[in-house]
Amino acid sequence: MSLWSLATGSFSELIAQLIYTFFQWTGWALSWLVQLLNIAVYARVGTTIPVVTATWTILRDFSNMLFIVLLVLMAFGTIFNMNNYAFSKLITRFLITAVLINFSLAIGGLVIDASQVLSNVFLISIGDLGLKLGQYLNPSQLLFAITGQQNGVATGATLLQVTDILTTGIISLIMATILLLSFTFSVAVALIFALIRIPVLWALLIVSPVAWMANILPGTKKYFSQWWAYFFGWNLFLPIYLFFMYLGLYFLSKQSEIITAVAGTNSTNVIIPGSSSLTFNMFFFYIFATFVLLGGTTAAIKTAMAAGGRGFEGAVGFARDRVKRLPPFAQLGAAQYAAQQKLKEVQKEGLPGRFGGLYGGEAADERRKQRYAAVFGVKGFEGKAQKEFTSNAKKRFDTFEEQYDTGKLNMGDLQAKARAANAADPEGFAYIKLALKKGALKPDEFKAALIKAQKNPFAVQDLVKTAKDAKFAGIAPELKNIALDKSLESPSLKGARREMLDYIKSDAKSAGSFRDVNEISEAVDTLGGKEAPEALNFLKDMEKSRPDLIYSYRRDNQLLKEPPEDATGKKSTMPTEFGAMRAALNTEPKNIASIPQAVWGDINSPNSFQAALKDKLYDNNVSQKNRNNIRNRLEQILTEQGDDDKIAVLNKIAPRTDFGDRQSPRGQQVASNQRSTSSAPSSPPNPAGPSGPAAPTPRPPGGPSAAGTNTAGTISYRSIDVNENNIIDLRNKNQ
Repeated sequence: MSLWSLATGSFSELIAQLIYTFFQWTGWALSWLVQLLNIAVYARVGTTIPVVTATWTILRDFSNMLFIVLLVLMAFGTIFNMNNYAFSKLITRFLITAVLINFSLAIGGLVIDASQVLSNVFLISIGDLGLKLGQYLNPSQLLFAITGQQNGVATGATLLQVTDILTTGIISLIMATILLLSFTFSVAVALIFALIRIPVLWALLIVSPVAWMANILPGTKKYFSQWWAYFFGWNLFLPIYLFFMYLGLYFLSKQSEIITAVAGTNSTNVIIPGSSSLTFNMFFFYIFATFVLLGGTTAAIKTAMAAGGRGFEGAVGFARDRVKRLPPFAQLGAAQYAAQQKLKEVQKEGLPGRFGGLYGGEAADERRKQRYAAVFGVKGFEGKAQKEFTSNAKKRFDTFEEQYDTGKLNMGDLQAKARAANAADPEGFAYIKLALKKGALKPDEFKAALIKAQKNPFAVQDLVKTAKDAKFAGIAPELKNIALDKSLESPSLKGARREMLDYIKSDAKSAGSFRDVNEISEAVDTLGGKEAPEALNFLKDMEKSRPDLIYSYRRDNQLLKEPPEDATGKKSTMPTEFGAMRAALNTEPKNIASIPQAVWGDINSPNSFQAALKDKLYDNNVSQKNRNNIRNRLEQILTEQGDDDKIAVLNKIAPRTDFGDRQSPRGQQVASNQRSTSSAPSSPPNPAGPSGPAAPTPRPPGGPSAAGTNTAGTISYRSIDVNENNIIDLRNKNQ
């Protein structure tokens, strides 16, 4: 005996034992269910149960007392001409109900007995359910030989036999398993329903007097109809279900005749060449029997629902849910749900990976429609297709982001997938978008994605919005170059470039990346030209970071506005670079610190910015305390940023010794008190310093002077008083 024979023989025996155990347990479960179903269907609901009779009697007596109330109501309805409640309108139903309400229990018992008689007809025809099922659904017929014979001695299965086991044998077992579990499910549903129908019918019998009373009044008549619908529904399900069970068992008993009539003399032929297990007879029988059993259960449920309404529908749902929670069916239910979801996904998106060429699903159909719509020039279809693309990409993006957040997708994998992705494909677009959001996309990859997606303006807009929300993480250092790139001049990318420039003007570091006036000019042209509102706003915001370039651009393009005439008819001088610098410094110290080094200059090359900064720090219109705070805060920020060159410029134009040398808050307060009590302010140093262009002479302080007099001589601020109207009087009393 060869090693192959031993190995395959042991394997076959193990598989055979597992299969035998499965079918044995399934048979036991089915046998128990059938025995319980026999007990349940033969159990009579009964109308002579003491608790039912006693409770029904109480409700009947209570309902009889209500007849007096109804007579009074009918009298008032007649007096006040209420047609729906008039005596002539209700008297017929009143008399019928008064008589039949005392026989409501007997009437309900007759309906129950009628349904039980009908059920018994099918039960007698079926006979012993356990015996019939064991006879017609014999699992041993589905098993196959797992050992071979050689010279009368049992041997292991041959390679051909193993191949047969792994093909037709497995298919046969799968079909047999489906049949057995389907039949078991049907029996379990019937069993649970047969068990709960008894207490439900008792409850309906108990409340039957109240239901009959509801038949009298127009407003409550619907409850009488509902009661009958529920009552008939609970009684009709069992005989209808047994009819279909009888039909299914009948076909099972006549399988040979049916197969012969359908397939003729070839009924025993195999349906897979070279196999010895799966015949046409067996395959057809499994499919047909499963269809009859499951279809019968469904038909019985729907028929009874039509008669019984929502009450019966809820009960059937309850029974079905209870069965699905049983261990064998719970796994099948979960697998069925997963299979349905995957099927829907495949139907919509096609087969995954390389198999997508075989079946692309609805997505492939949509792409074909889009392609031919573009060929024939269908109006409006292109925009619809573009929106559909972004919608599909959004769904994939949400899935990938969830995978990233839960650790199923790491940063390295995300970067690799985004690098290899195609922005014209929804899945690739989703990876690129996620990489943008997480700051994992390089500038050249971002640019390539824009070029690839440029035919879809909605996709381009989505990419740029995602990058902007992420503050162009990983892209910001090259953002200016991308926004001004000549290869991105297609009309569909203009909006993207404008969004980039809009971000650049609000970000000091990005704004400081502009090197010359030519780049400012290119940005203005991208925004629609120097007269466009977007361009004007861009120049205004950029002036905070690059006042030198913006002044030069305005000067070269005749955008410097001539000042208006003053009261004497004289005109001020044209705006200067110094004035532009000084205006740009009217901001917080942190914004001044963010101005690029190219604007600050160095200590050996004084410029207009340094002169403007010196003018700001020595401005007598600002208190010494505030100037100290501005200067020291500016140095603190520059120190934190490590801008040594800017600190050197600051120390040269505004030495620490002139600004309290970062005194403590208490020391600053003492110095402020000393300055306020001095007779006259000390003269500030020359803003221009020993070298460089001279700055304008410091302006006289606004508001009251230290001497307390106004130089115009018209109003004196020496005395402050409150007049009789409680208004502060700033005039001199001696005037």
